Amino acid sequence: MKRMLLVLTALLALPAASLAGSIENTMKSRWLGAWVVTTVDTYSDCSGMYTNNRINGNLVKSKGARRFYTGELAKVDKVDMKRSRLDVMLTLNEPILVPYHEGPFTLYREAWCKIEFEVEVPRQIVKSRDADRVEADVLNIVERYASEREAVASETWNQREREPYPEDYERTLAELEVWRANQTNLAIQAKLDHATDETTRLVDRMAGDLNYLAGFAHGVELARAKDLGYCSQLMATSLDLQYTPRPEELGEAGDNPMLDRQFKGYKDGMLLVFGLEMMRGLPNCFVPVPELPSVEVASQD
Repeated sequence: MKRMLLVLTALLALPAASLAGSIENTMKSRWLGAWVVTTVDTYSDCSGMYTNNRINGNLVKSKGARRFYTGELAKVDKVDMKRSRLDVMLTLNEPILVPYHEGPFTLYREAWCKIEFEVEVPRQIVKSRDADRVEADVLNIVERYASEREAVASETWNQREREPYPEDYERTLAELEVWRANQTNLAIQAKLDHATDETTRLVDRMAGDLNYLAGFAHGVELARAKDLGYCSQLMATSLDLQYTPRPEELGEAGDNPMLDRQFKGYKDGMLLVFGLEMMRGLPNCFVPVPELPSVEVASQD
């Protein structure tokens, strides 16, 4: 008898989370991976994250951006039992098309819509471990099926399909590739023109004093150590070189004309190497511009 009392005392002392866990295992075995057809309107941001749908009876409250009417086909991804709430996470079976812009083009991508049902469950139901009673609240908002084939046979399924791409979308994608290639080549040409102008002006202003030449040699040495063998590196390198000497380099007076000449030479040495590398390498970076497919013209009788 004493042992029995100890067991009962321990059970009564179990936290609500443990009680919820026993129901959660039952709900997972019944719902995880199941196919469902919704019997209430649902909402999703279709952002790849689960959008909250608060459920009270058959009432739905959500701030999701897109509304889906009853009859949506979905698959249950996860089940999570809380102290007074059951969370059922699912993904709708059909994606949607989301428009976005690149340059002058309107493009589309497929987005999958995820929903999290937050079903309110009285705490006394959780404490009683009545999984059937909890399940009844879920069955109030969805129909459950063991397979996709069974779900699509439901008369409740709304048969929604992803909206079609525009009829001329293949042509749009071809024009996009042409536009991207032209934009790349325009950027390369602008970089090449700038490098040519800066390098030409540099040759005209080079000085011959020893301080300038000492700095110039140092700049050339450091610039040559930088790998500019790839187009991405050539395009990322700036000729607008900014170099601020450290305080210890300027000396106590903070103003040393000889060091100023060295810094000027240092900057010009680096600019010369970078400019020449760009003039040599950038012409190889131009990309071919694809040809647009021919447009078939309908014959007229």
